[in-house]
Amino acid sequence: MQVGVQLLGSLLVCYPEIASVTYDPKRDNLELAFMVRQPLPPGKGADEFADFLQESLEAYHDLEAGYNAWSSVEAEEQGDTLLFHVARNLMDLSRGELEVMAELMLDRFGDNLMVDSHTEENLEPDFAAMHSELLDRLLDQAPDIIIKGRMAAVRENDRVVVYNR
Repeated sequence: MQVGVQLLGSLLVCYPEIASVTYDPKRDNLELAFMVRQPLPPGKGADEFADFLQESLEAYHDLEAGYNAWSSVEAEEQGDTLLFHVARNLMDLSRGELEVMAELMLDRFGDNLMVDSHTEENLEPDFAAMHSELLDRLLDQAPDIIIKGRMAAVRENDRVVVYNR
């Protein structure tokens, strides 16, 4: 369980664009949730972007790894918030792919994307560097990581909270 706590916590520390992360051990899947304030700017449709993000992830994997890794992107409306759920298998998730997701979300939605105020730039440098290195190490070890329980990580006030679901 310790590895799962470290992985999910480090994902949220390193990527303030990600609102929450859920891990499902039966599928060995991570689900990353991004939150966007509505109304969306004109021409920034949710379903079109979900398709675009899916295609972008497929292209990234084809170019970087030479194969198409499984992913799923869905948009869900909840009141004045739009949620994008990106499901990925943990085994071949990469830092580059996380960067692509974050950049595309920021590029498309700008200030409408809910981004935590604690970014790597304004965190204590040693803390940010430790989590960045930890995330790199855990993603490298992902094919060998065994997380037995269903887990979730969310942002709560100024903290990242990881718990069993």
